Amino acid sequence: MPQVAAVGIRAKRWITYHGIALNVSLDMAPYKDIIPCGLDSKPVTSISQLLSEAEDSGTTRYRPPKGQQLTEAAAAAMVDSFADVFGVQYVTDPSKS
Repeated sequence: MPQVAAVGIRAKRWITYHGIALNVSLDMAPYKDIIPCGLDSKPVTSISQLLSEAEDSGTTRYRPPKGQQLTEAAAAAMVDSFADVFGVQYVTDPSKS
């Protein structure tokens, strides 16, 4: 299975740094020669590309959102999952809407 996300963690001088990357909907062509995390058996892909392949192969009848709608759906799913895992509630600031 291709790699669609990555998590990075670093500790330096008693400070930790961390991050997550989720390839949702982008052109993966520039990444074709990159070996992610040194795992040459794991090519890089995106959620959009995986959904398109499933549609093209006829293995799903689900019609996924595309473009900005897919990005917004993925962001909402990540926020919801984060809140569930860490037992927190995500609250938006209405003044920034």
